[in-house]
Amino acid sequence: MDAVEPFLSLVIYPTDPDAQIRQADNLATLAAQKIRLLPGFLRGRIFVSEDGHSLVSIAEWSDRQSFEQFRQSEFGQSATLLLANLNPKSYWLRHHTALEAP
Repeated sequence: MDAVEPFLSLVIYPTDPDAQIRQADNLATLAAQKIRLLPGFLRGRIFVSEDGHSLVSIAEWSDRQSFEQFRQSEFGQSATLLLANLNPKSYWLRHHTALEAP
């Protein structure tokens, strides 16, 4: 039997300094109102680059199937289409190793 492992999506959105915080806040609102309530969603983080030209989101799901169910849902497809206008670069990640402070 295969072990179920957490699944992460890392998405980098290009932006500009004038729009960065507004776009980050909009993404945070979307995540807080909808995504965090979905089955299998564990946690998410949003980062802004110091130069104002990037917005990075990391979402952790309990497994890839939960993420795929989100992507295939009506809400997931709508969100993907909406965010596609920002021309994101997406990475789908599996955990390899972690380091913690002593």
